[in-house]
Amino acid sequence: MMFWGPWGWGGGWGAGLGVWGIVLAVLGMLVPFVFVGLIILAIIRLTRSSSVRYHEDSALAILRERYARGEITHEDYERMKKELS
Repeated sequence: MMFWGPWGWGGGWGAGLGVWGIVLAVLGMLVPFVFVGLIILAIIRLTRSSSVRYHEDSALAILRERYARGEITHEDYERMKKELS
C-alpha cells in the first residue's frame, strides 16, 4: 500500500529519485556494455593494423632496404619504385 511518509511516497522504499532514478539505473546498465565495446574495438584495431603491416608489399620493402643500405642510388630507387607501382 502506497502512502506518504517522511521519506516520500512508499513509506521509505526506494531512493525517492523519481525519473532520475530510472535514468541513473539505465546509465548504470549501459556503462559495462560501453566498456566491453571499447575493449572489443581496441582489439579489432590492434589486430587490423598488425595484419596490414604484415601484408606490406614485399618488393617495395626489399627496395627500401636496399636503398637504406646504400646498394642503390636515389635515382635507381625512384625508377624501380615507379616500375613496381
